[in-house]
This record gives sequence, structure tokens and C-alpha cells, in this order.
Amino acid sequence: MTINVGDKVFLKKEHPSKTEFWIVLRVGTIYKLQSNINKELILEFKKENLNKNIKKIESGN
Repeated sequence: MTINVGDKVFLKKEHPSKTEFWIVLRVGTIYKLQSNINKELILEFKKENLNKNIKKIESGN
């Protein structure tokens, strides 16, 4: 599973902010995801943890 900057990531568990999907800002050992609702809300995941929590990925292109 490859994740690129700009991809939309849908997580298995719903966030309390009711965010539907997250936009990938940074790829590497730490992945940064930005909320589609609140642009100031950013989550950080290690690669292993993010792979476990992903339901679906849509290409940002």
C-alpha cells in the first residue's frame, strides 16, 4: 500500500471532530494527516500504526 502527499485517507475509527477523510501532508517515518473540516487539526502516525488504521485511500491526483 503506497501513500503519497495529497492522497485522501479514510480511517477505520471516526475522529471526535466528525472528519470524514484526512489529507496526507507528509510522508516518511512519520505521516502527517490534515483534517478536511478543520485545517488546523493535524494527526501524526508512525507508518506501522497508520497502515493498521486505514480503511480506504483515494489518490489525490
